[in-house]
Amino acid sequence: MTRTKSPFSFDFEIQKSKHAIERMSQRGITQAEIDTVLDLGTPNGEKIALNRKGAAQHLHETRAEIFQLSEKMDSGECSLAEAMHSMAALEKRAKVLKKIEKKGGITIVMCESTLITAYRYASPVQRRRFH
Repeated sequence: MTRTKSPFSFDFEIQKSKHAIERMSQRGITQAEIDTVLDLGTPNGEKIALNRKGAAQHLHETRAEIFQLSEKMDSGECSLAEAMHSMAALEKRAKVLKKIEKKGGITIVMCESTLITAYRYASPVQRRRFH
């Protein structure tokens, strides 16, 4: 198992099972996407999901924050160094959210602090079509 520290809101170390590492690689899911789902996703038992609509909403909010920050920079309300640091983080988050939205969302399965697997989000309607 490998250990990663989530840069967002978790105070514990996330461990990834070998299965999770393999599935993330096969499915093209990055660590940044996992961290974003952990931070912004909706928990449901052992699963945490961030669907396309949720990613789009968070992307819209992030872009609004970028715009507000650029307005503050233009008016001189915050220091350039502070603003550039915040702007870089917001732009990185926007990029990751756009990738999650394009994939249709991501669901992760956790058991305590271990990532078991990750896959593209499938709505209940999509799951019914294939059964």
